[in-house]
Amino acid sequence: MVKNMKFSLIVATLGRFEEVGKFLKSVEQCNYDNKDVEIIIVDQNETSKLAAIVNEFKNLNIIHVKSKIKGLSQNRNIGIAKA
Repeated sequence: MVKNMKFSLIVATLGRFEEVGKFLKSVEQCNYDNKDVEIIIVDQNETSKLAAIVNEFKNLNIIHVKSKIKGLSQNRNIGIAKA
C-alpha cells in the first residue's frame, strides 16, 4: 500500500469569495485523506466575508491568514512561511 504524501495548497486571494468556496468544495470531494492536505488561504480582503465561507468546511485542514499587504507574490510568500 502506498502512503499518501502530505502537502500544502496555498491560495492568495482578493475579492474571490465564490471561487474560493468552489475550490474548497472540489478539495473536499478529492479521493485523498484530508488530514494529509493543508490549505493555507491568505486573505487580502478588508471584510470578514471569506471567513464565513472558510468556516463552512470544518472537515478540511484550513489555515486562514488575514493580510493587509496587497500583491500576489508577497501573499504567496506569507503562505509559504505558514506551510
